[in-house]
Amino acid sequence: MNANVQQINMGVIHYNLPVSRLVELALERKEGKLSSTGALQVFTGKYTGRSPKDKFIVSEPSVMDRIDWGSVNQPISRQQFDLLFQKAQDYMADKELFIFDGFAGADPEHRRPSVLSMNMLGITCSSGGCLSARRRRSS
Repeated sequence: MNANVQQINMGVIHYNLPVSRLVELALERKEGKLSSTGALQVFTGKYTGRSPKDKFIVSEPSVMDRIDWGSVNQPISRQQFDLLFQKAQDYMADKELFIFDGFAGADPEHRRPSVLSMNMLGITCSSGGCLSARRRRSS
């Protein structure tokens, strides 16, 4: 298991559970239901899509000329990132988490390791040190 997750989370951590167990838990927790074809339908709440204007990249000399900066790729200082990262860590500290180790990208030559962490109230994605969190609307 990722040592970083253990350092910031004192709650229950489920690591790389099989899909069948994730479906069982989603049903038990009333976070989804099975469709007529047996597929899991999940309740995502009001915010269901990605937020292109919520994408921030730490502005540092090694990436300044390699990023297409604009309304989608917005610069953020190291200090701003550290504050947001601490806020995300504080939020996740006692949450029950579901961790999945995977990859971003299909081509093995270009894909990057990626970790997906979820809990009942939101979702936190981490890939190469970037975090994003969003609360799910309560019913």
